[in-house]
Amino acid sequence: MTKNFKFLVGAALAFVFAFSAVNAEAAYTHTGLLKMGMTSSQVESLQETLNAGGFLVSTTGAGSPGMESMYFGAKTKAAVMAFQSAKGLGADGIVGVNTGTALAAMTGGSVTYPAGCSSSTGYSTTTGQPCTATANTSLPAGCSSTAGYSSTTGAKCSDGTTSSNTGALSGGAADINVSATSTDVEDEAREGEEDVAVLGFEIEADGGDVAVTSVRVTFQAEDTDDSDRFDRYVDEVSIWLGDKKVGSADAEDFSRDTSATPDTYTETITLSNAVVREDDEEKFYVAVSVVETIDTDELDARFNVDLEVIRFTDSTGAILTSEIDTGDVDSIFGFEDITADDELSLESSSDNPEDSTVKVEEDESSEEILALVATLENDEDSSDATFYEIPVSIRVQQSSTVTTNIEEIIESVMVEIGGEEYEADLTGSSTIDSDDSRTYSVDVDGDFELAAGDEADVKVWITFNDQEDNYISAATTVTASINPASIDVEGEDDDMTVEGSTKTGAALSLSISAAIVDGFEWEVNSTGSIIDFFFTVEAEDEDFDVLASSISDVLVASSTATVTDTAGTPETAADGVLSRFSGDSVDAIGSTGFTVNSGDTTTFRVRYAIAGTNGTTAEINITSAAGQEVPDDEERSPTATRNVQ
Repeated sequence: MTKNFKFLVGAALAFVFAFSAVNAEAAYTHTGLLKMGMTSSQVESLQETLNAGGFLVSTTGAGSPGMESMYFGAKTKAAVMAFQSAKGLGADGIVGVNTGTALAAMTGGSVTYPAGCSSSTGYSTTTGQPCTATANTSLPAGCSSTAGYSSTTGAKCSDGTTSSNTGALSGGAADINVSATSTDVEDEAREGEEDVAVLGFEIEADGGDVAVTSVRVTFQAEDTDDSDRFDRYVDEVSIWLGDKKVGSADAEDFSRDTSATPDTYTETITLSNAVVREDDEEKFYVAVSVVETIDTDELDARFNVDLEVIRFTDSTGAILTSEIDTGDVDSIFGFEDITADDELSLESSSDNPEDSTVKVEEDESSEEILALVATLENDEDSSDATFYEIPVSIRVQQSSTVTTNIEEIIESVMVEIGGEEYEADLTGSSTIDSDDSRTYSVDVDGDFELAAGDEADVKVWITFNDQEDNYISAATTVTASINPASIDVEGEDDDMTVEGSTKTGAALSLSISAAIVDGFEWEVNSTGSIIDFFFTVEAEDEDFDVLASSISDVLVASSTATVTDTAGTPETAADGVLSRFSGDSVDAIGSTGFTVNSGDTTTFRVRYAIAGTNGTTAEINITSAAGQEVPDDEERSPTATRNVQ
């Protein structure tokens, strides 16, 4: 997978701005500097504002009215420049404080000035930087990195000297040396993608400063199996000096030569502010903006791009031409379907609830119980994902087939996606047996979208019916799961596949006399003579009994050591001794167990004494404790290896 070159040499340290409340609908609120290559929701607001004001970002596809995106590309920059020109501002295509103020004034919005500034004039009283742009405490004014030159002073950003890549030329008669570079050059460009560098070249000024005034480039399809019509693939060709766009031409304006096979498309593109200083070497790029949709059977087309001629001037005013030998500076690139890099997945979440006992009432429905949390992640190179249906599987396990209708147990299932709540409907039969699953499906119907690079939690909440005459609570466990392959979601042009494994939530054991039983944990001492199992019981509004007989344990058959019967009480089937370890006090129930009083929380320990010669081993397996199933990954103890001196 290729990584698109965004023409960003470095990232300036960002200033933190406070948001101002905006009451007017669609009002633009300026919160920080915006420029080409950035991606944020603020860019989308900018595009909406420009489109509403008639400074169209695009007439069709991405960026057009109703199709605004969060990416600041060449078309957005052109619209900003048009707005700036109309408002008498410097047309640099960068949305700083002055441009932000004009946009806010046009829509009734607001702007927050940089720290230490009360207006867009003067300098910050705290940073000393101009108030007209985002202040930067580590770089000179007008610099976005240590590379290149200041756009305001002309000084080198690296050392502050007065050399400049704008303004008058010096040094006398000059020449240039031209060489190819593959650095940051891509060999694939996706449908609808803007400003993808497909050819790179370096210009070194020799004998004086030079201003590059134009370049001539030619595009030619590699073969005739696909259409060789260049404008069926590309909207615009642009020339860049580092991260600065210095010229462009529409693909439809290229001259077509039909005498060649396949046809060639050539254009001389005029450049501005493309200065290379004496003895410096600057990187230039030829970039393409791809049409929104390429015919599927033509997506395998590849084009050769060739640099033919460079024209430049020096300080003497001479107009000079450097002709490049065919093949010296060229490259080949192709195209990708917009969905080629789609990578949408369902991932586990640290917020997924643990297995627990859920209190249900005899005569009223329960509260909403969180049953499952998973996370949808959309890769930054993917299409935006639109969701239509998310099925949730609900598994019901009963000690015997007591309840035959899942709706007698479950009153409702609600799915929360990215903070929005959707009611899930039972699909298919409601009849169940002792261990059965039924599907509850959420009809999102395109109302939820996940942008490229974003993620959102999916939460499943279950409300249980009252227990009376419906089901035997002590014999019922409910578990929710989501199979990512069953999610109905679409990308830009086609269906998307959600990757990942099925995500399963907590095993919710239903109980009238409920307590929360969790915190399962094992410990083995250093000599391998003791294995301890811990769990915590939180009694809610009733007393709760914890009995040794409720610990379903066994010595794993492969063990070569044994468990010593210490004759302690209460004792489990595998000779583990149950005791209170910490927390609130408990009441003993003879020699059988303990009672945790209502509102109290107590941690219990089950201790196993391991006997055998040195080197023998033992493992204990516990499947349930105090009526709660132990999670699969906590059922078996670590191995105790006898090492008693």
